[in-house]
Amino acid sequence: MRLLRSNGVTLEEITPYSPDLNLIEQIWSLMKAILHKYYPKAFIMKGPKNEIRKAIEVAVTFCWEL
Repeated sequence: MRLLRSNGVTLEEITPYSPDLNLIEQIWSLMKAILHKYYPKAFIMKGPKNEIRKAIEVAVTFCWEL
């Protein structure tokens, strides 16, 4: 915030933890959209935890590498 103010930029009530300022929130949003597009059933998977975890790992790795 100091950097913005020192350069003459004024902001109205934007908290330091705002999702708009947190880049990881934008990345998670994109990842969720890509996962939903390529793996729509990933959000309702059932079965043994280790199999679900492996399937999610494969899906997230695929989406991240796009």
